[in-house]
Amino acid sequence: MSKKRKKKKVKKVIINNTKDTKETKKILDGVDLVNKDDLNKTEIKKNLNFKIEKIEEKSKINLNEHIQTVISILFTIIIFIALILLIMVLYNNYFKKEEKIECDELEVCKSYIKKDYGIKEEEVSNFIKNLRGIIYNIDNFDNKIVENTDLLNFATYFIWGSEGEYLICDHNTDSNCLVSKKEMEFPELKGYFQKYLDIKDVKIDFNSNFQEEDKTRIYQLDNKVIVSFKEFEYETLKHDIVDIRIDEDKVSIIFALSKRISGSDFYSYTGYKNLELKYNDKRFIIDNIETSLS
Repeated sequence: MSKKRKKKKVKKVIINNTKDTKETKKILDGVDLVNKDDLNKTEIKKNLNFKIEKIEEKSKINLNEHIQTVISILFTIIIFIALILLIMVLYNNYFKKEEKIECDELEVCKSYIKKDYGIKEEEVSNFIKNLRGIIYNIDNFDNKIVENTDLLNFATYFIWGSEGEYLICDHNTDSNCLVSKKEMEFPELKGYFQKYLDIKDVKIDFNSNFQEEDKTRIYQLDNKVIVSFKEFEYETLKHDIVDIRIDEDKVSIIFALSKRISGSDFYSYTGYKNLELKYNDKRFIIDNIETSLS
């Protein structure tokens, strides 16, 4: 009776923790565990580990290649967009036809174009010369804020500088008169205010409270305005024109002020005066006077 041949048991090799079961199966398929009993178990493990490492390395290489591909695509897109922008800039700057815009340049720019009123410095100098009695004697004035004191001062120098003659006072008919006087009809005086200050409705409150030491007095008698004088020496500061600035209808004149040194023909600097004029209806109007004395 023949002996029954014993079946050899096949030991199964189980591999855990592999990342790719399909690749691992391929590795196992390449090993014949039944027919190769003489293969050392250690050698089998080495071969398996080697092939698993190759798979992992291959996976890493594939990931790097994928990242590089994405970066290349992005870089290509950026270059493409940059080329489009460059073409647009070149087209707009060198090839695109400019559209003609119809507009009235004078109308658009009139707020920036300065109007030439034709004012000459000679005209300004002549105005100062003819009205020096006012300009040299009044130190501060603002045409926007006119007070009664301003009206009295201007009226005094308007009458004083007029072409009328000096008259001897008659104290029998005028007790306020000092020694001599100059007088002007009130309507004529109003004409001066309108011409040089652009004040049409002039209402002056004349002072009647006079003092014995008064050297000048201004008052109204009937329809006349009278400026009366006592004998005294009169001298104003020397006004030298430093600069005349003309800006459209506004004129600014700067004076250097000096006072004569007593007993000599020399002058010492005492300050400056700024006179602002406005050109209106072909005439100069006093707008502002500002004096600074040292």
